[in-house]
Amino acid sequence: MTRRRTFFATLGFSESLVLATIPVFGSENHNRLIIITSKDSSKQTTKTIKAIDRLVESFRFTGKTIDFKQKFVEETEFQKNLSSLCNMIRTEATNN
Repeated sequence: MTRRRTFFATLGFSESLVLATIPVFGSENHNRLIIITSKDSSKQTTKTIKAIDRLVESFRFTGKTIDFKQKFVEETEFQKNLSSLCNMIRTEATNN
């Protein structure tokens, strides 16, 4: 039985870490990538999400799939966001 891995990433000043991780992360099948970003995303964040989506889609040609999701958070709701993130981690841990 292959275990699915989940990679959580936030988008901030630089997306290079997320983009660099995807090829390594995508080397196994059925992994999940969850990008956490503000509901009030900048143009750069929107552009980066599209780049990540294209990169994730490119893995389909190799027979690998990465489940890519975007989770939006409110910048001013730290406690609510932390609770939501903990729930996501718990869900991912129990579904693997």
